[in-house]
Amino acid sequence: SAYDPPVLAPFPFLAKLRGFGSSVNRGVVNFAKWVSQSWAEPVHQLRDELGLPPLVGNPFIDDKFSPYLVLALFSPVLAKPQPEWAANTVMTGFTFYDGSQGIGTTAQALRAGCPTLVMPYSHDQPDNAARLERLGTSRTIPRKNYSASRVVKELHELLDNPRYTTNAAGIGRIVQAENGVWGACNEIEKQLKEASVRRS
Repeated sequence: SAYDPPVLAPFPFLAKLRGFGSSVNRGVVNFAKWVSQSWAEPVHQLRDELGLPPLVGNPFIDDKFSPYLVLALFSPVLAKPQPEWAANTVMTGFTFYDGSQGIGTTAQALRAGCPTLVMPYSHDQPDNAARLERLGTSRTIPRKNYSASRVVKELHELLDNPRYTTNAAGIGRIVQAENGVWGACNEIEKQLKEASVRRS
């Protein structure tokens, strides 16, 4: 979203433009489309082989939404609905799964209600780390600055500052009350019932 842009793992410096508003952030989104354009080539080739019509936009950013239902499988504490989201988007809350990485680890940390120290590596992790910092539940150590002394310093800040504990506990109570799996299943069942009515 241009209103709530992600931190892009290959270009984390672009996150500094976040405060300049949606028009500048729209440029960041367009840059992401341009960078990822070549990634979509196998998708375009497969659609061509299958005789499917070509996609208009980038399948990673533009043409990825179902006309029936879009499930946002994360908590509204992490990101709020945005103006340019698909109108049929439903936020379900997190779907917890032990052993996952990236957003799954973030979900488990928020549900635990404890302050966290994050060292983002790649993919969605830098964005998740930035969102946790904005929630006031976490501190971040960049990969290149990770060291024992830095970890000790950051842990002291997390554990000695009651603001982190208070924020984490409050958000933990919200996330613990969510049931993303139930929410997602409920929405899918609604779609199936509506489809059945349309066919009859």
